[in-house]
Amino acid sequence: MKVSKTKRGSSNNNLQSLDRCSHVALCDTVIDAANHADVDGLMDLIIVRAAGTVKAEHGFFYQYDPDTDVLELKRALGLFSEHVGYQVAQGAGLTGKVLQTGRPMAVNDYQSWEGRHPDPRWNPIRAITAIPLSFKGHVMGEIGFVHTEAGKAFENDDMVVLGHFAVLANTALTNARLSALAQQAQDERKRIEEQLRRNNDQLQDTFIAIVNALASAVEMKDPYTAAHQRWVTQLACAIAEEMDLAEEQVEGLRMAGLIHDIGKMDVPTEFLIKPGLLSETEYEAIKVHPQSGLRHSETDSVSLAGGSDHPAAPRADGWFRISAGIFRR
Repeated sequence: MKVSKTKRGSSNNNLQSLDRCSHVALCDTVIDAANHADVDGLMDLIIVRAAGTVKAEHGFFYQYDPDTDVLELKRALGLFSEHVGYQVAQGAGLTGKVLQTGRPMAVNDYQSWEGRHPDPRWNPIRAITAIPLSFKGHVMGEIGFVHTEAGKAFENDDMVVLGHFAVLANTALTNARLSALAQQAQDERKRIEEQLRRNNDQLQDTFIAIVNALASAVEMKDPYTAAHQRWVTQLACAIAEEMDLAEEQVEGLRMAGLIHDIGKMDVPTEFLIKPGLLSETEYEAIKVHPQSGLRHSETDSVSLAGGSDHPAAPRADGWFRISAGIFRR
């Protein structure tokens, strides 16, 4: 029985130690890898090329699932092809021990090895090697190869060759991991943006409902001029559209126009609906409704009057301010 552990990155494991055929196979794989955007296709390529280089007829790629803490067979060659989806726990068999230790291993007398997997489907294995694929110190998966013929073994030169193929596989898996993390971040950003949009829509709907309720309240208090608010709104929006103001500004004018007489809520109802002439006191009380409206808008959580004492109040510089827009006299 022979069990060996190898450490990738040692001074002896370099491209100079590869024979010409292995070197060519590795270079061809690097070139062909550029045409494989998906991990599965690239892993198939690496397993087939690496197996051919070390004259193994069987190979596998296991991927680690951190949620279940098991390895799952994803891609396979030869003996393993019928068992895609097979799972291996930490410490079970050679692949489970590689997952546990994070180091490459090779066993050249697997059936007499005390650590072999008890599953009878792996009884044909005579020699096996597995190399971990890691990201930031954590095993993401493994590639490995198997001999089923008695007397065949994985020698040190084979492990050097397979180590270089494992670097390619590790790069592919790392890139896939980074791409997945980037996609998750992008999906999360889209989810947050969508949630913000929905929240904004709900806020807008609530705002419009409040404005309509306030407008109705003003109209009910002063039915004589009820239509006045709607007429002012239509006129202001028509002027704004003619001036090519932004849609948000036009909508702001619409909201402000509907309640530009909200200050009347502070005027006694009997003054507003009085059928006869107003007294001086009553008239003065009605005249202050623009200032009352400004006071309401400044104390509300949402400013509706745009900072003016009345949507159409003149300013000292000769401009009229109409809520969200400014117009020249």
